[in-house]
Amino acid sequence: HYIFKDKVELNVEIAMILFHIHYFLKMKGQIKKAYETAAWKILLLKEDINELIKKDKLKNISGIGNVIDGIIKEIKKINTFRLNFYLFLFLL
Repeated sequence: HYIFKDKVELNVEIAMILFHIHYFLKMKGQIKKAYETAAWKILLLKEDINELIKKDKLKNISGIGNVIDGIIKEIKKINTFRLNFYLFLFLL
């Protein structure tokens, strides 16, 4: 159900997508360090991000606010190769 299902752990997949979002925004001249910061925080998590999502505790991680929380939840529930915000960046 995830973009890289059975290839990488969800924590790594989410971090990769957040790094890509940071990169795309940077290429468009928009410096949004929050995406890069959140990606590193998730990549370095010692626990499975699924547990944080289930308990609605993503925003307890320093650097993750409402927008990134929503993007992570969208990644988690994805069941096709479509992630609206992620794909939107390709169109800019």
